[in-house]
Amino acid sequence: MNFNEFISSKLRNAWIKEPGIEIYVRKSISLHNHGDFELASMQAKAPGKGALTRFLNKYEPLYSFYVENIQNMRLERMLTRRGYKYANIYAIPSMIKEITCARSSVGESKSFLNFRS
Repeated sequence: MNFNEFISSKLRNAWIKEPGIEIYVRKSISLHNHGDFELASMQAKAPGKGALTRFLNKYEPLYSFYVENIQNMRLERMLTRRGYKYANIYAIPSMIKEITCARSSVGESKSFLNFRS
């Protein structure tokens, strides 16, 4: 299942496959307003070769993401360059990105953390 298929499904969470990467993703229903989707775990076929960057380039204009449990300094630096900031919601290192663009088709439009305003 790829990300577009997941979006169209009734599943709340699943492992999705995109070119070069598998991501465990959840449709966000958190009380903390994490954004449209939570990226909980990732497995790149070749880490550092741009698979996550290509995924985010494709989908960030449409959706907002909360990236949780960041334990890789290279990933942290890449997300920081993209405008993500530490969420400080849980004890685990997690990052969000404040973005402004069109209303998401997934949830209500909000201006908090990683939601669109």
